[in-house]
Amino acid sequence: NDIHVAGRKIGGTGAASIGEAEVLVGSLMFDFDFDTMAQVLRIPSEKMRDKVRQSMREYITTMKRELGRVPDWEEVKALYLRKCAEVLGREIVPGTLSEKEEAMARELDARFLSEEWLYQKGRLREPGIKIHEDVRVLEGRYKAPGGLIRVIARIRKGRIDDITITGDFTLLPAFAVGALEQAVRGLDLRRESLLPRIQDVYRMLRVDPLGVTPEDFVEAILTLSGEPVGTGSGS
Repeated sequence: NDIHVAGRKIGGTGAASIGEAEVLVGSLMFDFDFDTMAQVLRIPSEKMRDKVRQSMREYITTMKRELGRVPDWEEVKALYLRKCAEVLGREIVPGTLSEKEEAMARELDARFLSEEWLYQKGRLREPGIKIHEDVRVLEGRYKAPGGLIRVIARIRKGRIDDITITGDFTLLPAFAVGALEQAVRGLDLRRESLLPRIQDVYRMLRVDPLGVTPEDFVEAILTLSGEPVGTGSGS
């Protein structure tokens, strides 16, 4: 339901059938403060916060960014209504809410602003930070026999779009970590996709594992998907 400009989200829509009505809601971003949004989100680490900030700039846009200016609100609204009328082949007639609808709106506002709703536990939440419909930033960690492996990744359409691997493990040669990051970009979060590619890096670079094996890196990356983690080296 995202609205995109050259692959970047500029707005979103939602629709529902309510009684005899077909309801469409949505938004368009005139401007957006990326830095403040990245700062106020509840994010487990500063490295992940940096990844979220970078990803928002890469996958979200605004009218100001595209046009070089913030357009007039009434100008945008008039253009939107005119285009809707053209597409539907119908005249757009402004309406008003009934007293019953106004009362229901007030009731919903009160419910969704209540502390009981805002701080309730047990609601289903998707992991990570959603940038737009197809892009999410996730962080995972895995304790291998050779040290802790931390992974921060941007997943786009189910595949690794960008990834950073850090931790307190040792891998020689030192540039092997960068090679691993490059090798898994574009792969989906499946063991059968990840393991052969990581094994290839170990083989080509003659990596000295020092207690951190290809299987350990696979397990660390799979923590992003919520897949059950194995037992590490030798699993």
